[in-house]
Amino acid sequence: MKIKELTNNKLKESNMIGTKVYNWKVSNGDDVKVEYTFSSVDKCIKVVEMTVNGKFHRINWMSEEGRNTLMELLEKDFDSHFGTKDIPGFEGTLEQLEAI
Repeated sequence: MKIKELTNNKLKESNMIGTKVYNWKVSNGDDVKVEYTFSSVDKCIKVVEMTVNGKFHRINWMSEEGRNTLMELLEKDFDSHFGTKDIPGFEGTLEQLEAI
């Protein structure tokens, strides 16, 4: 599962190698553990594995709202550790990026 590839006209670039684990205590009391990585091929965050209350879980089993919230949290976590870079001259879509 990919997170948004573009955020505020910024394309994520990273030197991240391997995975990172994010722990999320949901308001309903669930304990969510997500292993994620940054894909250097797709230039986006991808969920590798996740558990809810210690049991295997898939991101596509979550509600759309839950997925969106989780992905926003992962993006913030990623940005706080690795940051994002502006791509000079990029102010558009992925299709336009190929021309840069």
